Amino acid sequence: MGRDVFFFNITKYGVVPFGTEDENDYSFSKECKDKNSADGKSCAAWVLINENMDYLHCNDLDWDTKTKCK
Repeated sequence: MGRDVFFFNITKYGVVPFGTEDENDYSFSKECKDKNSADGKSCAAWVLINENMDYLHCNDLDWDTKTKCK
């Protein structure tokens, strides 16, 4: 998960990727960025919005200030 399998919520409003910036249950920082406790479920929004998978290589990414390793 988080490399080639991603999770989405199917709602009456459309399909929403796990890990959006305002996600509470499956946040990017808890379920994707933190390699110690992450299971990869919440990486879909990051990949779609930031168009990269840099979370696999560095731990200091966030939605506001750093969206790429370099």
